[in-house]
Amino acid sequence: MAVDASRPLAVATDRVVVNQDTLDGASVGGLYAELVRNTTAIQKSLQALSLDDGILVLEPIVSKLLARMIYCSNRIDDVGGDWDATMHLCQPIFRSKKSTLDVYREELEYEALVDSCRQPRSTIVTPADIRREHEIIQHAKAAKYMLTEVYLHGHELSEEILLNTHRIMTYNIDSADGAPPTEYGGVYRSSSAPSQTSEQSASWFISQLLLNAILLKTVGAVACLGNDTQSRESLKAVGDSVCGSPKREQVSPGKITATPHLHGPEALRSMVLKSVVESTRHLAKALRAETGIRYSNAA
Repeated sequence: MAVDASRPLAVATDRVVVNQDTLDGASVGGLYAELVRNTTAIQKSLQALSLDDGILVLEPIVSKLLARMIYCSNRIDDVGGDWDATMHLCQPIFRSKKSTLDVYREELEYEALVDSCRQPRSTIVTPADIRREHEIIQHAKAAKYMLTEVYLHGHELSEEILLNTHRIMTYNIDSADGAPPTEYGGVYRSSSAPSQTSEQSASWFISQLLLNAILLKTVGAVACLGNDTQSRESLKAVGDSVCGSPKREQVSPGKITATPHLHGPEALRSMVLKSVVESTRHLAKALRAETGIRYSNAA
């Protein structure tokens, strides 16, 4: 995924509400002020570099941040693997210059050649560890495709982009009841609720990728939601509140006392803002360290 070091980070001042408390008692205004400081520091660091140097410096930092996004998202529904495995599998995908959609099409062509008579339902039993690695890889490829299309190529979100993202996400991953991805990947459901765990996870991941594509395009950062137990429980509660889904599990009182006054979209907005601030803080710090090293070497 190529990095655009020439594009300025934009913070839309008219889209932020500044009079409401967020998680952990921090005000939205305070978080927003830090977001502006962080994006300003990022811009200054990039302006001090040539375009080529900026890309060279940004690529490993952004790749690691996107891997963190995949890892946190996977943890919400307990799919994928640990951080080291996620980092190891995601880095080559995000740093590759090859189009994810082209890779996906090549995989489909190869699969058709080696198994032109594939049965409607898969008969392959995939070991759990291999499945987890595959979940990480497909999640990263789907993220790369959507972010490239919406952010780097500047395309408007479309039905085609959403369906392609879902197909890439579910490629070669059978559902819990053994249905192949051709039956649910990039295919509209006949009911409002996903019926299987694989469908639920894919739908949740697509929602997060959609959110991060918009954030990257408007703010220049992503939200890594689901980094800890409390945020994962809060996100599940928010999802159930917004979608009207039945409760997944009983949450102990100690896990929800931090945000008793925030529900649904308000809680989600707070978590997203806090996560975006953390992402820009990390990016600004990493860029300062990298540019400082380069200046020292040049001297």
